Amino acid sequence: MAPSKTKIKIEDLIHNFYRHSNEYSKIFKNLDDLLSLNKGIKINGLILTSKEDVIGVFKKWSFKEFTLNCEQVGNDIFHFTLIRKHKDEKLNLKGDFLLFKYSPQNNIYIVVTHENYRFFNTAMIRYFNLFYPLISRPFIDTSYMRILLEGYESVLKNEKIRVSRCVTKNWIRNINAKKKVGSDIQYTDLPFRDVFDKVSENEEWIKSIDFNFVTESSKDEIIVIQNYHQLKFYKLFRDTRFQCSYNFTLFYQRMIEGIANKAAESFELFDNRSRVKEDNFATKPLAIFYDVGIFKDKKQNFRLIEALKSIKNSSISVIHANPYLHVSYVDYRDGSSCDIWVLSENKISIIPQIRSTPAALERLCECIFTGFREGLIKDFRGV
Repeated sequence: MAPSKTKIKIEDLIHNFYRHSNEYSKIFKNLDDLLSLNKGIKINGLILTSKEDVIGVFKKWSFKEFTLNCEQVGNDIFHFTLIRKHKDEKLNLKGDFLLFKYSPQNNIYIVVTHENYRFFNTAMIRYFNLFYPLISRPFIDTSYMRILLEGYESVLKNEKIRVSRCVTKNWIRNINAKKKVGSDIQYTDLPFRDVFDKVSENEEWIKSIDFNFVTESSKDEIIVIQNYHQLKFYKLFRDTRFQCSYNFTLFYQRMIEGIANKAAESFELFDNRSRVKEDNFATKPLAIFYDVGIFKDKKQNFRLIEALKSIKNSSISVIHANPYLHVSYVDYRDGSSCDIWVLSENKISIIPQIRSTPAALERLCECIFTGFREGLIKDFRGV
């Protein structure tokens, strides 16, 4: 029996995406064409950062568990086929993805695939994680997620963004509690601003958010256009994973570019902090600022200590805990180290030492955000 025309079209569009996206404009057009079929296809993706040429890194390192084949499609555009091996060959995971550099001027790479979430999560992400700290993944906080959604909705004509599912975390304030971070999954159908207002009111942070579009009628009633609405599904994680099921070009312009720009800004902030690179080994400190005097309560020093203790593959030495806090921190994954100080009511000072990589500093700040409290990271030379 000959395959259906629809099946041939899907296969042709997938082939075009991976083999003929030799220009950035063609990447977006090919993805829009693929999603326009309305066959339940979802595009999964994420952001990577690296000071190295990631293609060179992939070629230099090999792992028994993985086989990777690379084909250059265009300038800074590459098609990969990845296989994650299993003892039982029937359980091997195989799939394709496209990787392209966000801009020649920065260290940001974007990865997209049409493959299912199992391959994306358990093969692709597992593979990329093996290259830390040469290749790492950036993070975005709750407040920036809201900024992205506000920018996205601002260009929609008759539609509004509503949240269908939200995974939130909360900081457990009892320092004697066995569990330090609580979690909640909310299935809702609320305007995204209402969801973010509630998260802020409850002093929570967002791990992931699913959202879609609805159309407002002239009677100010929300009308969900059933089939059309269900195909406009999007998902965003704070670790920069994303999922898109409709109009990739607009999603890219309003969400992915914003994430990539934030990643580039963070990378520049965290880069070149090692003392060994400075005259007389001068420090180049960072600081996390809070809009409230959270450390007025000295018990918060110990909450921060517990958050630092929870960071995997690291260790801390508490030099002083009350009334001020001084902690020495070492990241075993890449040998980075820093001193952490709390000397005022609304600020955590981070002083990188001899070795300090952007990946390690971003990981440290994200663990403070998710284990203690989200804040605003800035360069701070006045320590």
